[in-house]
Amino acid sequence: MIFDVNIGYGVWPFRTTLRTAAPLVRKLALSGIGAGWVHSMESVWNFDIDRCNQALLKGWKRFPEFKTVPTLHEAYQQSLELLEMAQIPAGIIYPNYHGYALDSLEEIPKVLQRLKKTLVIPLRQEDERNQHPMARVPALAVAQVLAFCRKFPDLKVLVLNACNAEAASLLSEKMENLYCDSAFIDGVTPYRKFEEGQTLDHLLFGSNAPLFEPLASVMKFQEFKGKYDPSKNAAKL
Repeated sequence: MIFDVNIGYGVWPFRTTLRTAAPLVRKLALSGIGAGWVHSMESVWNFDIDRCNQALLKGWKRFPEFKTVPTLHEAYQQSLELLEMAQIPAGIIYPNYHGYALDSLEEIPKVLQRLKKTLVIPLRQEDERNQHPMARVPALAVAQVLAFCRKFPDLKVLVLNACNAEAASLLSEKMENLYCDSAFIDGVTPYRKFEEGQTLDHLLFGSNAPLFEPLASVMKFQEFKGKYDPSKNAAKL
């Protein structure tokens, strides 16, 4: 069974996707994915973050093997209160979409550190080449993420949707608190450089389903069959 740290839920306004949990769980199962972390895609564009978080919790209540990761915002205190729930392992933020600087955060990192939970930071949600012309959002800069991780060394940070060069740059710093997922890593033998750089232990499996086809992400790992188990890495979080 594969553990997937990058599963989206809800409405994405520019694509037709599976918008409810049950059919998405079935699709993931067909690819060998049986557990993971789920975040709200809808909260990226919807100002009512609390409603999106409640819909996420309700929608995945029947599937306890999939843990919900609420969207956090320092202006929405209720989003931080959700972190007190034992079944919630992490919180996710979207600074480049929600219009604030990563280095402006103070309360969110402190709450997560106190609870010993992970902060999830997507660099992007979709390939910039596929973004709607009226909704172009640049990726979060690698330098900002590295500076943030140095500022909060006791906070575990999972970066989603970093492309090959970005993930290599992040993991080459070999920070104990910094992890990346594999959703945007692509190419021929894409993980070879991470093996050579001895950074595979901080690379987690992520599919970015349903925006991406989960089976494609699973097939990338075939070259490391028997050598590398990303689910064990996920357990570190």
